[in-house]
Amino acid sequence: MYPFRAHPFLRLLPPFALGIGIADYFPFPFHPAYAYAALLAVCLAAWMAQVKYVYSKRWLFGGALVLLLAGIGSLRARFDDELRHAAHFAHLEQPGQYWTAVLTDAPVPGKRLKTPVQLLTNSHNLHEQTTVSGNAILFISRNDSIDGLRYGDTLLFQGALQPTKPPGNPHAFDYARYLHHKDVHHLAYVHADSVLVLGRNGGSPVWRLAFGQRSRLLDMLERYFPDAASQAVASALLVGYKEELPDDLEQAYINTGSMHALAVSGTHVGFVYAGLYLLFRQFRLRGRAQRLVETLGVLLGVWAFTLLAGASASVLRAAWMFSLFLMGRAMFRMGSVWNTLAASAFVLLWADPDYLFDAGFQLSYAAVAGMVFFYPMLYKQVPPLPRVADEAMKVLLVGVAAQLGTLPLSLFYFHQFPVYFWLAGWVVVLGGALFLWGGVALVVLDVLWPWGALWLGKALYGLVWVMNVSVSSIQHLPGSMINGIWYPGWVGWLLYGAMALLSTALLWSGKRPLLAALGLLALLAAVRMGREQNRLNQHELIVYQAGYGDLMDVVSGRKRYTLADSMPLKQEKFAAQMHRWALGVRHSTVLPADSAVFVQGISWTPPLLLLPHEQVLVMDDRFSSDMLHLLPPASVWWVCDRPDVDLESLPPQTLPKTIIIGGSVRRKAADQWENFALQHHIICHRVARDGAWQMAW
Repeated sequence: MYPFRAHPFLRLLPPFALGIGIADYFPFPFHPAYAYAALLAVCLAAWMAQVKYVYSKRWLFGGALVLLLAGIGSLRARFDDELRHAAHFAHLEQPGQYWTAVLTDAPVPGKRLKTPVQLLTNSHNLHEQTTVSGNAILFISRNDSIDGLRYGDTLLFQGALQPTKPPGNPHAFDYARYLHHKDVHHLAYVHADSVLVLGRNGGSPVWRLAFGQRSRLLDMLERYFPDAASQAVASALLVGYKEELPDDLEQAYINTGSMHALAVSGTHVGFVYAGLYLLFRQFRLRGRAQRLVETLGVLLGVWAFTLLAGASASVLRAAWMFSLFLMGRAMFRMGSVWNTLAASAFVLLWADPDYLFDAGFQLSYAAVAGMVFFYPMLYKQVPPLPRVADEAMKVLLVGVAAQLGTLPLSLFYFHQFPVYFWLAGWVVVLGGALFLWGGVALVVLDVLWPWGALWLGKALYGLVWVMNVSVSSIQHLPGSMINGIWYPGWVGWLLYGAMALLSTALLWSGKRPLLAALGLLALLAAVRMGREQNRLNQHELIVYQAGYGDLMDVVSGRKRYTLADSMPLKQEKFAAQMHRWALGVRHSTVLPADSAVFVQGISWTPPLLLLPHEQVLVMDDRFSSDMLHLLPPASVWWVCDRPDVDLESLPPQTLPKTIIIGGSVRRKAADQWENFALQHHIICHRVARDGAWQMAW
């Protein structure tokens, strides 16, 4: 068996992470007495560690340690929750309209300027201010004065903070939960004229310096990369700034499994580490003092790059892992990669327990674990090759190993599998390494030798152009993407379990792990067969929350029939794609707005949709009150846009049981329809406010 005693953090990390997960899914109020109880438990565990146990009783200390770590993880997670603080602005009975806040990150450009802030004070009249705490995100309309905002600025703004809302459509991305794990629970949409800059140069001096240097780097890249696409990719490759990346190019990198190259991650930190290490090796430093100088130099370079890249979870993971490795090496102690990896995760989770729920954090650690575990196994199967071919094969196998490590997670989060990830990996890994080292040289030459920087900039521009063209071409290869993959989270855990058991069986030739892995795979196959059978018998009607548009799906088995206004395809996919994949829909038909469609169980004769036990009347801008006398009664009215209906003259016998008010209905008209429904005791559902409406038929 694997020697876990030599890797203590591999034993300490799981119960600590489990405690954080328990606190998230089963929240409990924090009380100071819990901290004293935890301190007492630590003392008790320290005493138990000194006791000598007979072998059969050793589980007592191990069990107590697991419970202690889980409890500490839970307490750390609860202590980190900003809502527990008494001064949090959410606890104000009647908050005022005026707030002061300081920017805690670099603003993100867009139609509205998006900026995270930390609230400082609240007031009703600007004279009597109340000190508050808590974080929020501001969406500010753009103008010249607002575009100059940067990290550390102190603002005075007028507006109402709104709690984040759960997703409006089933299986959609839960943005509220995502923000919750960043300690943000409120949003505000404010006009630029309601914002006043009170001061500059606030916040942490270290972060202010990092963001300032990053802005200078981005300005420098604008001079050397003439078109927006190459400039955006160069910014992403060098410092992880992806806000200006065009949608089509971003999708190409996603569809080829190459997005990690643009999201500065551990790979980039590894390149920085390798370059600095080779640089310091030229000085041929020896002995403990000299090695300390080398270690400090590499550490400063790694952490400087980490701050410039925005200190994302993947970059922090790599920075901590390399830091622990270097410190051990400086003390002539070479630690295990597994123990170093677990130790860096433990440190990050202690600093911020919410990292546990960050997809980048999870994928980053899974990728490194995959490379450490699977790469040696795969490389042993490769026959001897010439040096160039061998190096190319190593790049391929590293990508395959990382993909194996992240496979269950990536399928769960992104619901797709890039078939040619191995081909794109050669392009983005080799190209990314060359660009990163070349980009560092460009920064130096831009200061010392502008003429040399000009030619290097042209070479790097050509490199980025080749990368973009290559990735786009790979995206369009036949069968490049398998999408629509959907399974619940617990299936991902079973997949990891099966992979671990199969790997154990291959390494140690054990029959029991092999049988257990086959049993798990059989269970997964049975679950899939059951889900497929349920999908053949599903019947659902759903009206989606699609912004100011209207979108309805009628699902029968693996087929769907869609009725929608002329909304962009991107808007339709954003609203409905996740739910369609979850239902396993494979065949789609668009119901025309002006002609009839008759299929098994469904009859669409505009404006009436007849289902076996329900009738849905679609009331859009072509509908008038006179048409009610020509149509059979409907149990559901779906109100869209501006139908010509006189609510006061509607006959009682034509009224439905339910009125669905679509997103295209103006607020004033929607209020009138809702009041009408209340007066006649009709169930009313406003999609824009209440989210999607679903009905089984």
